[in-house]
Amino acid sequence: GDAMDVEGQPRVVLHTPGYIYNDMVIIGARVNEDTPGAVRAFDVRTGERKWIFHTLPRPGDAGSETWPEGYLEKTGGASDWSGLSIDTERGIVYSSTETAGPDFYGGDRWGENLFANSLIALDANTGERLWHFQFVHHDLWDMDNPAPPTLLTVMHEGRLRDIVAQGT
Repeated sequence: GDAMDVEGQPRVVLHTPGYIYNDMVIIGARVNEDTPGAVRAFDVRTGERKWIFHTLPRPGDAGSETWPEGYLEKTGGASDWSGLSIDTERGIVYSSTETAGPDFYGGDRWGENLFANSLIALDANTGERLWHFQFVHHDLWDMDNPAPPTLLTVMHEGRLRDIVAQGT
């Protein structure tokens, strides 16, 4: 379909170049408020899509029960526009998502709106969701996660621990 909206603005924009992991390039992207978001992995040699995680879940997918009937016709967003992080040792992609569209009106998208405004851990090889944490349920104030997740090692109770942190 047409990659531009009615004002001539792109529907999908890459703000970061993505990451190479096991011969795949893994990307998130900014999308218009009427275009559903996703995290994708592509084969670096063939360009074939290896996996996709719909940050705006499809009917029947985990999280779809937190959206109203027909939501994909009325909303979009929930994209990872700020960039991903990858723990290459553990094979985990960390994605931080934005508000679902429209940003400042939630009357047509009642419910918790998974996986908008979330930190999502995905298996880097398959795109399967490992876990998520939603910072804001049913956002009405455009409380996007403004930065990629940060991987850190911290001292906790006398032990070094690897963690993921999300700026909000």
